[in-house]
Amino acid sequence: MKEDRKRGTAARLVLFAEFCFLALAAGSAVAQTAQSGNVFNPNISVIGNALGFVGHNTIDNRPSLALKESEIGLSAIVDPFARADFFVSFGSERGDVGIEEGYITFLTLPGELVAKVGKFKAAFGKVNTEHPHVRQYADVPLVLTNLLGSEDGIEDAGISVSRLVPMPSQIFLEATAQLFRGTTANLFEAPSRNDVQPLFHLKAYRDLSESTNLEVGGSWTRGNGVEGPGLHTTLAGIDATFRWRPLRQGLYRSVLVRGEWIRSERETVGEDTVRANAGICSASTSMGGAAPLATGTTRAIMRTTRLFATAATPGSSPSGHRSSHWSAAKSVETATTDSTAPSRRRSSSCRSNSPSAPTALIPSDMRGRQNMNTKKKELLRRYKSGTACCTGHLLRKSPSFSLLFSLLLISFSSPAEAKKLKVVTTLSDFASLAATIGGDHVEAEALARGYQDPHFVEPKPSFVLKLNSADVLIVAGLELEIGYMPPLLDQARNEKIRPTGAGYLDASAGCDILDKPAGQVTRAMGDVHPYGNPHFWLDPANGRVIARAIAAKLTALDPAGAADYAKNLADFEARLKAAEARWAARLAPFKNTKIVTYHSSWPNFAKAFSLDVVGFLEPKPGIPPSPQHKLEIINLMNAQKVPLILMEVYFDRKDPDFIASKTGATVVVIPPSVGGEPAAKDYLSLFDVDVEKIAAALEKRK
Repeated sequence: MKEDRKRGTAARLVLFAEFCFLALAAGSAVAQTAQSGNVFNPNISVIGNALGFVGHNTIDNRPSLALKESEIGLSAIVDPFARADFFVSFGSERGDVGIEEGYITFLTLPGELVAKVGKFKAAFGKVNTEHPHVRQYADVPLVLTNLLGSEDGIEDAGISVSRLVPMPSQIFLEATAQLFRGTTANLFEAPSRNDVQPLFHLKAYRDLSESTNLEVGGSWTRGNGVEGPGLHTTLAGIDATFRWRPLRQGLYRSVLVRGEWIRSERETVGEDTVRANAGICSASTSMGGAAPLATGTTRAIMRTTRLFATAATPGSSPSGHRSSHWSAAKSVETATTDSTAPSRRRSSSCRSNSPSAPTALIPSDMRGRQNMNTKKKELLRRYKSGTACCTGHLLRKSPSFSLLFSLLLISFSSPAEAKKLKVVTTLSDFASLAATIGGDHVEAEALARGYQDPHFVEPKPSFVLKLNSADVLIVAGLELEIGYMPPLLDQARNEKIRPTGAGYLDASAGCDILDKPAGQVTRAMGDVHPYGNPHFWLDPANGRVIARAIAAKLTALDPAGAADYAKNLADFEARLKAAEARWAARLAPFKNTKIVTYHSSWPNFAKAFSLDVVGFLEPKPGIPPSPQHKLEIINLMNAQKVPLILMEVYFDRKDPDFIASKTGATVVVIPPSVGGEPAAKDYLSLFDVDVEKIAAALEKRK
């Protein structure tokens, strides 16, 4: 067997491919150009995992190529209070079809609770909550197959309730309590309705800096095991995740390190208790590309400790009680699961059949103990007094998890209302305008930084805290925030800033929106926005419209400050009018100058200041320039004598500099949002910086 395992670790190349498309109209992969066309249709996604193997493996002999799993996801808002999500999986290897997850989420419950009902993945650790296509490695983590039943992990029908726990110092703390039917393959069985499976999870998160964050979690669950009625399986685990992703170049550089440790305890026939520990640690780094260039995984071999308890009863004591002598022996083994073995004791293999990083052992916490107490038979009896009694017993026996459960019962009283309106915006430009109009009446804060690509903002738990206490939310709309805002709003537990709430403001309403696609819109067109270009704030005229909308929203929420809002708006418009004259005069000598931009971020800016955009470094929105497209841009710029390449601060300069070296053009890096550079400290100074950089670059070429 050892030789077979060694041969099984022969060199193997794993090719992992993920394909995904999003159809915004049910039954169609084509987005509608009219925003109203998708109002009542669910979002549809299709995701598939394609795997390829080469080499020789006698243990896990998989085919050379396979579409391991495909998944169709349906998501829709059911009513103002709930959202439904369903995921249908198709296993091509076995040909089976099933509902992987299907649940409805209630988002506006009293006490800032979020509840989920249906079939879903248990909130146990990190790996268990992930779908296969999300994992950064093709192999199934051994923790899932050996401790959590199968590669699907713990997923069952149940109910989940979660709540944010108030904490100081911007610490995100979420407590979750779940109750499942108690049926998970190879792990839990529920002979009766009373054999439910409770689960508790506590998640803590904090930003260490704007680029780094740390997340830790603890999980615990207990249910009737597969060994028989009244024989329970208990799982406890801790996990930690460290992320580093610089906002300025988050698409090109990132590091993620995550570790997870799980302890399994199974009660078996004959008073034996099987305890096992296992861990998984993964590290992912991305340097110089949009996708991880190197991924390493370290998995720990499970150590199984069996306690064999024997009782000697030589006779009765003088007091009439039978005396017993208990002795314990310990054996440590690593074995492969054999479902056909006659013994009801179970252990699991954690040997990997594929190459991996060096394996580390995580010893059982029972090591070094010579004697230990064994659970009495009466503790193995089947509970018949109901779910509440069972749960109470678990909490009494596990004080640490009693504290975890108690956090869910913290008073629902909300903190005292702040004197100022708290305004949260997706972009720093809107935060600047809100602070200008609101003055002393508001506190404005943006989720994205000015030097961050607004298309790729990572949703973080710290954002949930900001949104939870917000009075106003200002978004760009036009689906710019579609990748991160919906899940944040679902977890924020703040009805007033949802799209139907009084505190929600779409800044694009009333603005001049350019580049609206005509006809059908598909992903073959790149990362196109079906409702128009979302960089509309780069036209000062649109800035005036946004400022007026903010003043109207603040006045509606705070009538007492209406006079101040009106005064601040009038002052801003006066300063903006003077600045527009100044900017126009500065760029007047360069009217109709032809330019090339990296991304299509500048159509509104170019229209406002009479610049002519003749090409883009991206062949299609969001698609990196190919060698063929670079050659086409070089020929275009040489033919039309384009003097300027305009690019945002968060893109890599390698390609623009290369093209500039072949054309003699000047590369100008300018911030597209407030805060992109220190000098761009507010909305008006943003245009001061951009206009001056462009004018200075063109003057040097005369």
